[in-house]
Amino acid sequence: MDKNINQEYLDKANALSRALLKLGVKKDDKIAVISTTNRTEWNIVDIGVLQIGAQNIPVYPTISAEDYEYVINHSESIYCFVSDAEVLEKVNKIKSKTNIKEVYSFNKIEGCKHYSELLELGKDTSNQDEVEARKDAVKPNDLALLFTLLAPQENPKALCSHIGTLPVMF
Repeated sequence: MDKNINQEYLDKANALSRALLKLGVKKDDKIAVISTTNRTEWNIVDIGVLQIGAQNIPVYPTISAEDYEYVINHSESIYCFVSDAEVLEKVNKIKSKTNIKEVYSFNKIEGCKHYSELLELGKDTSNQDEVEARKDAVKPNDLALLFTLLAPQENPKALCSHIGTLPVMF
């Protein structure tokens, strides 16, 4: 892989981490991600969230708004990233019933903050030392991801993944 591409990826992940810290994200806070497609932004959010000791809560995009509400509340997510207007519409239906402070979109959508606003906020590197300290404090047994499995006519089940079970990216 091209070294410049790797550096750009890491720079964006660090910028996202710095922005999340400026928003007050703490260790073990939960960040929901709902995307209809695999995309680079999702991966950057994943690393940006995990390296500061917070957790990524991936949410399957085609479930109902009511299921979004359940997963977001069950996970105690405080921020949410969405891919597009269709997902945003479902999140907006239930947002007031959750603890979501803000929703950011990967696509530019009128009336929704864009992911690039966080990258811009994170350009200020004055808190990079805190990012590094948080990264150093992450342990293999720390929670990384929390998936909620929903099945018709069954109680939802949570599936946890820990930092030590994730592949090493860099």
